[in-house]
Amino acid sequence: MSAADLLAYQERHPRLFQQPPVPGPAGAGFPCAPAAPVPAATLQSGQSLRFVLPYPPSLNQIWRAIVTRRGGKIVARILLSQGGRAYRQKVITHVAGLDLPALPGGARLALHLHACAPDRRKRDLSNIPKALEDALTHAQLWADDSLIDDLRVTRGPITRPGHVLVTITPIPGATHDQ
Repeated sequence: MSAADLLAYQERHPRLFQQPPVPGPAGAGFPCAPAAPVPAATLQSGQSLRFVLPYPPSLNQIWRAIVTRRGGKIVARILLSQGGRAYRQKVITHVAGLDLPALPGGARLALHLHACAPDRRKRDLSNIPKALEDALTHAQLWADDSLIDDLRVTRGPITRPGHVLVTITPIPGATHDQ
């Protein structure tokens, strides 16, 4: 399934992409259904970024634990695996080629990931966000994934080689210092 097919799927099944209101600074909500990408220098309030990324490897494949000795003590370290580094680089290259508008500096974000797995294996949706968020942070799409206040992950149809439809919406009036 191509990126265009995946976007067409989203248009055919809009109820899958309807998000609950995102809380604003005073508890007010706003409808944050995905919008079309905006060809502007900076994303405006109420608008969303929407793009497709490759399906991430599982968390078990991304991280590796090693045990070393440091100063006579045994120390465990968690490292990004070669597959994790390759996925991160793939996302960085892909995002750089999209020419996306900038997110407002310091804005709190709502992130919707619509995951279309590459095969029928059982997959835990909660394993998808971390690898993707970290890769988008390294792609400098946002300052840090701690800016995400609203995270939604939904399952889509099986596609080969697998995709994730990413929708990022700034939360109006909310900033990193709140």
